[in-house]
Amino acid sequence: MNKIGYMCKKSFEQELGQPSEVGRVYSNPKALQAACQCVAQCGIVEVRVELVEVVQETYDDEEEIK
Repeated sequence: MNKIGYMCKKSFEQELGQPSEVGRVYSNPKALQAACQCVAQCGIVEVRVELVEVVQETYDDEEEIK
């Protein structure tokens, strides 16, 4: 499954994968611009996020884990 999103160009180039909140991906450029005033200086990139593998399933009910 692939999804398209938008993020700060600086975050993409330098900070994605670092332990912080800066690598956030937004659903559209307007949402990114509203949340991050830095994009006027940093720019905006369109990214594709690909689900490669589910490493751990989630469970809504503890009974399913047993």
